[in-house]
Amino acid sequence: MKNIIIFVSVLILCGCASSTVIKTIPDGVRVKQGNELIGITPYEHWDREEL
Repeated sequence: MKNIIIFVSVLILCGCASSTVIKTIPDGVRVKQGNELIGITPYEHWDREEL
């Protein structure tokens, strides 16, 4: 029973995340959120923090 609970919990946590990849031509464009630099393209953004 414990294994089933762990398995279902992992499925729920994995199913709640999604990502967006920002690509530009040429690569190397700065990606900002507000005034904060958050990355350089190609940049992958997750909609939640990683565990």
